[in-house]
Amino acid sequence: MTEAKIRTTKWKEVTLEQALDDDWDMIPTLTAFSQTQDFCQHLEHHRTALENIISRHLGISKADFVLLDREHWVWGSFNICLPIDITRSRRTAKLPRQAILRLPLPFRCGEKYSPGNVEEKLRCEAATYIWLRRNCPSIPIPRLLGIGIPAVEAFTAIENESLWHRFLWHIQRFRAWLQGDTLAPFFRHDRSDTLSSTHGYLLLEYVMAGDPLSSSWQKYRQHGTRRDNLYRGISRILLDLARVLQPRIGSWTLNSRGIISLTNRPLLDLTMLWNRHEIPTGIPKTLTYTSTPCYLQDLLSYQDLRLRHQPNAILGRPDAVFQLSALAALRALQPVFWKSQDSRDESFVLTLPDLHQSNIFVDDDWNIVGVIDFEFAPVQPIGIVHVPTWLTDKGVDELVGPALDEYREAHDRFLEVLQEEEESADRERASHHPSLLPRGEEAVPSPAAKHHLSSRLRQDWQTGKMWFNAALRSTNAFPLVFEQHIQPRFFDKFDPDMEGNALMRLWSEEDCEEFIAKKLRDKKGYEERVRGLFDAAGNRAQSQV
Repeated sequence: MTEAKIRTTKWKEVTLEQALDDDWDMIPTLTAFSQTQDFCQHLEHHRTALENIISRHLGISKADFVLLDREHWVWGSFNICLPIDITRSRRTAKLPRQAILRLPLPFRCGEKYSPGNVEEKLRCEAATYIWLRRNCPSIPIPRLLGIGIPAVEAFTAIENESLWHRFLWHIQRFRAWLQGDTLAPFFRHDRSDTLSSTHGYLLLEYVMAGDPLSSSWQKYRQHGTRRDNLYRGISRILLDLARVLQPRIGSWTLNSRGIISLTNRPLLDLTMLWNRHEIPTGIPKTLTYTSTPCYLQDLLSYQDLRLRHQPNAILGRPDAVFQLSALAALRALQPVFWKSQDSRDESFVLTLPDLHQSNIFVDDDWNIVGVIDFEFAPVQPIGIVHVPTWLTDKGVDELVGPALDEYREAHDRFLEVLQEEEESADRERASHHPSLLPRGEEAVPSPAAKHHLSSRLRQDWQTGKMWFNAALRSTNAFPLVFEQHIQPRFFDKFDPDMEGNALMRLWSEEDCEEFIAKKLRDKKGYEERVRGLFDAAGNRAQSQV
């Protein structure tokens, strides 16, 4: 009998053995492919509604564009993207040649476990596009053309609206101004399409310039000139964001009036990933922070909650010691790496943790010509900003030995380029008067050159703070990051049976042995559920023979 396999992507199948060997809860992954197919089929049945949505937002008839067929749709980790070709004519002269209708996949966003996640994600990403366009216009981002909130409302870019709606928008903008607010350049209207009750979306300009960095990454990543051009582009983005201080930690969100505000919790990819796996985050949607230590404690609590709620989080007692001792140590060391007297740790800036090869578009010389995907772009302490860990094509838990030496060289070169950009910006600022900022709290000028970002990042490497931050950001690599890069700074030797057990008992007031026993029972139940999925897949395959 042929071994049962379950397809997880268009290109990959997994066996039972592979699923059980994975240290993540594989059940959502094992069901995602079939759910995505069903989602696509549902969209196919509502193609007319999709075309009506596109027509409404672009202000053109359905004869002026083509929604491409299903084989051209692109599946992502959290969304599905539907490409649109726009016919060139006088009516479409101000529109891009191509657009993307981007719909969140509810089951990938944890919508069933945490209702409202899809709406939160859409409002935050839309607000981030608006904020970036308003405050960092030099960052090359696609145009946001339309927004659809499930069961509520839609927003259309004002330049594509009718003359009457533009007139109404100007009146609304004036009223908002009287109240001290700035209206986003989008006209709000009710949704009447047949998908309105269940599906949200963003309609975006398709990036025509350049190609994704990922398409040439392996070929040219060690090419000196291209590499420096890339580092220069990323440095400029980081500096643009660092120059605008924010009043608190959180995420920008778009309300029903069309006004953006920094009033949403800091929305991370971990937030949606945890909820996808039915793990709570413990952070209400409306919670923002003015204190860095409180935020860092809640980030560490993400891992506490994963260990408690992921059924296969603990593989055995040695693994429990490995993870719990690392988490206890990270919590104890937080004040060491994040010193309360350092005022820089209380400066907050917009961050782009999802800035990687697939979300960066470059020309042939690797100059950045486009950046996409701002679904997870929280305002965080500037101390969390870091040199990208993917520069040498290794995961953060793989940066040891020769791989660490290679990354150190890339890290140093990146900081040299960053410093060059800082010095260039300082010279330019010295020759110009500061510009006036838009009304509102969203933009406060950062003290120019008071604390250069490159200097802080060099210091973070020397002190090990960058590794502490990397552990905070990781999904489940924090024990390895701690063991490889933090533990040697504080322990001449580390015996899991001695220091490991002692640290583990500091993790919680509860009995650690009872906790481990419970987690091992959870793991057995989880493995039975996984086997059940493969048995069902095998039975389906046999019935089709």
